Amino acid sequence: MGHCPACGHPSDHVWARAPWRALQCNRCSFVWLDPVPPSVHTYAASYYDHWGMNDTIFEMKLLTSARALSHIPEHGGRLLDIGCAHGYMLEAARRRGFDPLGVEISPAAEEARRRGFFVRKTLEEIPGRDFTAVTMI
Repeated sequence: MGHCPACGHPSDHVWARAPWRALQCNRCSFVWLDPVPPSVHTYAASYYDHWGMNDTIFEMKLLTSARALSHIPEHGGRLLDIGCAHGYMLEAARRRGFDPLGVEISPAAEEARRRGFFVRKTLEEIPGRDFTAVTMI
Protein backbone atom coordinates (compact mmCIF):
# COMPACT_ATOMS: atom_id res chain seq x y z
CA MET A 1 0.00 0.00 0.00
CA GLY A 2 1.04 3.56 -0.68
CA HIS A 3 -0.58 6.91 -1.25
CA CYS A 4 -1.33 8.34 -4.69
CA PRO A 5 1.03 11.13 -5.76
CA ALA A 6 -1.83 12.66 -7.77
CA CYS A 7 -4.66 12.78 -5.20
CA GLY A 8 -3.22 11.40 -1.93
CA HIS A 9 -5.60 8.46 -1.50
CA PRO A 10 -4.55 4.87 -0.64
CA SER A 11 -3.52 2.54 -3.44
CA ASP A 12 -3.48 -1.15 -4.23
CA HIS A 13 -0.55 -3.25 -5.42
CA VAL A 14 -0.95 -4.06 -9.14
CA TRP A 15 2.23 -5.97 -10.03
CA ALA A 16 5.85 -6.30 -9.00
CA ARG A 17 9.13 -6.82 -10.79
CA ALA A 18 12.16 -6.34 -8.58
CA PRO A 19 13.13 -3.79 -7.54
CA TRP A 20 9.83 -2.00 -8.28
CA ARG A 21 6.13 -2.53 -7.87
CA ALA A 22 3.24 -0.78 -9.60
CA LEU A 23 0.54 0.81 -7.48
CA GLN A 24 -2.90 2.00 -8.55
CA CYS A 25 -4.97 4.61 -6.75
CA ASN A 26 -8.32 3.36 -5.46
CA ARG A 27 -9.88 6.76 -6.17
CA CYS A 28 -8.49 8.23 -9.42
CA SER A 29 -6.94 5.07 -10.96
CA PHE A 30 -3.51 6.70 -11.42
CA VAL A 31 -0.76 4.05 -11.72
CA TRP A 32 2.87 4.66 -10.70
CA LEU A 33 6.07 2.81 -9.88
CA ASP A 34 7.16 2.50 -6.27
CA PRO A 35 9.85 3.39 -5.63
CA VAL A 36 10.00 5.92 -8.44
CA PRO A 37 13.09 5.07 -10.51
CA PRO A 38 15.80 7.71 -10.34
CA SER A 39 16.40 9.50 -13.62
CA VAL A 40 19.78 7.81 -14.01
CA HIS A 41 17.89 4.51 -14.52
CA THR A 42 15.43 5.84 -17.07
CA TYR A 43 17.19 8.36 -19.31
CA ALA A 44 20.72 8.90 -20.47
CA ALA A 45 21.60 12.28 -21.97
CA SER A 46 21.48 10.69 -25.44
CA TYR A 47 18.07 8.95 -25.04
CA TYR A 48 16.36 10.92 -27.84
CA ASP A 49 19.43 11.46 -30.05
CA HIS A 50 18.54 8.65 -32.45
CA TRP A 51 15.15 10.28 -33.20
CA GLY A 52 16.64 13.39 -34.70
CA MET A 53 14.51 16.53 -34.59
CA ASN A 54 13.08 18.14 -37.65
CA ASP A 55 9.63 19.21 -38.80
CA THR A 56 8.98 15.93 -40.65
CA ILE A 57 9.67 13.82 -37.54
CA PHE A 58 7.61 16.19 -35.41
CA GLU A 59 4.61 15.99 -37.76
CA MET A 60 4.83 12.18 -37.93
CA LYS A 61 4.86 11.88 -34.14
CA LEU A 62 2.13 14.51 -33.91
CA LEU A 63 -0.15 12.30 -36.04
CA THR A 64 0.49 9.34 -33.71
CA SER A 65 -0.34 11.52 -30.71
CA ALA A 66 -3.52 12.85 -32.35
CA ARG A 67 -4.64 9.27 -32.98
CA ALA A 68 -4.11 8.42 -29.30
CA LEU A 69 -6.05 11.53 -28.24
CA SER A 70 -8.97 10.54 -30.45
CA HIS A 71 -9.85 7.99 -27.74
CA ILE A 72 -10.49 10.79 -25.24
CA PRO A 73 -14.09 11.90 -25.78
CA GLU A 74 -13.95 15.21 -23.95
CA HIS A 75 -12.43 18.23 -25.65
CA GLY A 76 -10.96 21.14 -23.73
CA GLY A 77 -9.80 21.52 -20.17
CA ARG A 78 -6.34 20.81 -18.85
CA LEU A 79 -4.34 17.87 -20.17
CA LEU A 80 -1.17 16.64 -18.49
CA ASP A 81 1.26 14.58 -20.55
CA ILE A 82 3.74 12.69 -18.40
CA GLY A 83 6.88 11.99 -20.39
CA CYS A 84 6.07 14.63 -22.99
CA ALA A 85 9.45 14.42 -24.77
CA HIS A 86 9.59 17.08 -27.49
CA GLY A 87 5.91 18.01 -27.07
CA TYR A 88 4.10 15.95 -29.71
CA MET A 89 1.17 15.06 -27.47
CA LEU A 90 1.10 18.60 -26.11
CA GLU A 91 0.73 20.02 -29.62
CA ALA A 92 -1.95 17.46 -30.55
CA ALA A 93 -3.83 18.35 -27.34
CA ARG A 94 -3.54 22.08 -28.03
CA ARG A 95 -5.03 21.52 -31.50
CA ARG A 96 -7.97 19.71 -29.87
CA GLY A 97 -8.68 22.64 -27.57
CA PHE A 98 -6.90 21.47 -24.42
CA ASP A 99 -4.65 23.57 -22.21
CA PRO A 100 -1.66 21.17 -22.23
CA LEU A 101 1.08 20.86 -19.61
CA GLY A 102 3.95 18.41 -19.59
CA VAL A 103 6.38 16.54 -17.37
CA GLU A 104 9.72 15.52 -18.88
CA ILE A 105 13.05 14.81 -17.20
CA SER A 106 15.19 14.56 -20.34
CA PRO A 107 16.75 17.41 -22.34
CA ALA A 108 13.97 16.86 -24.92
CA ALA A 109 11.82 19.12 -22.74
CA GLU A 110 13.71 22.11 -24.13
CA GLU A 111 12.15 21.52 -27.55
CA ALA A 112 8.66 21.42 -26.00
CA ARG A 113 9.39 24.63 -24.10
CA ARG A 114 10.73 26.23 -27.30
CA ARG A 115 7.34 25.44 -28.86
CA GLY A 116 5.67 27.39 -26.05
CA PHE A 117 4.57 24.61 -23.69
CA PHE A 118 4.68 24.64 -19.90
CA VAL A 119 6.95 21.67 -19.05
CA ARG A 120 8.51 20.76 -15.72
CA LYS A 121 10.74 17.89 -14.55
CA THR A 122 8.45 16.55 -11.82
CA LEU A 123 4.75 16.18 -11.18
CA GLU A 124 5.18 18.19 -7.98
CA GLU A 125 6.19 21.23 -10.06
CA ILE A 126 2.91 21.20 -12.03
CA PRO A 127 0.36 23.68 -10.65
CA GLY A 128 -2.91 22.15 -9.46
CA ARG A 129 -4.14 18.58 -9.65
CA ASP A 130 -7.32 19.08 -11.65
CA PHE A 131 -6.98 17.66 -15.18
CA THR A 132 -9.51 16.67 -17.79
CA ALA A 133 -7.09 14.04 -19.07
CA VAL A 134 -3.66 12.64 -18.22
CA THR A 135 -1.60 10.86 -20.87
CA MET A 136 1.54 8.81 -20.44
CA ILE A 137 2.32 7.19 -23.76
